[in-house]
Amino acid sequence: MSICKPSCITGAPPVGYVNNCNITTRSGGISRLVWIVCSPNFPAFQYAPAAGSTNGWTNYKNWEWALCQGLMYMTGDVLGNQDAASFTKKKISSCGPEETIAGTQPVIWQDYNADDTNFFDFDFYAFIKSNKRFLKFGYVSCGDLAYLYDGLWDIESSPVIEQDGITGNTYHQNTVTMSTVESVKPIKVTGLLDALSAFSTSTTCYG
Repeated sequence: MSICKPSCITGAPPVGYVNNCNITTRSGGISRLVWIVCSPNFPAFQYAPAAGSTNGWTNYKNWEWALCQGLMYMTGDVLGNQDAASFTKKKISSCGPEETIAGTQPVIWQDYNADDTNFFDFDFYAFIKSNKRFLKFGYVSCGDLAYLYDGLWDIESSPVIEQDGITGNTYHQNTVTMSTVESVKPIKVTGLLDALSAFSTSTTCYG
């Protein structure tokens, strides 16, 4: 039996979106992973937010600016997904049921981008692992949705070499585990994937 204390419920979101004639779905796929430098002076965005927003990340030009300033690092195009979260429950009241007190949410991807000249792909993941205490984590979906997580996370990264030398590949298998029970709410950044795909320090930063 629930306790009737309606005054305890505040800030409820509008529910009109559930009453559409048809079910509206959201596409899957994670295209890129990003890491943002933890700096007390950032973000002091160079460009205004997209119309109707107060969040500077909604303007893809601020992503380009952050990359140019060395305040953001990103992967190339990857094969990625977010798996269902795992939760930890604990009984915190003698008269009540167990409650969720902690959780982890994994983001998993395979990175097939390879540098066979300087092997910078190995240096990239070594850099992320070495500096993870000072970086914030984020990821971008195939639908130009950016998920920026401001909390504790850890990364596991390992190269995988498939056994067939003709049809097989070598890639980096990676998992970032976010320590949170809350879902990361996305923001829409129109044109973001196109901007990241076209990004070049020689043209975007100095052109």
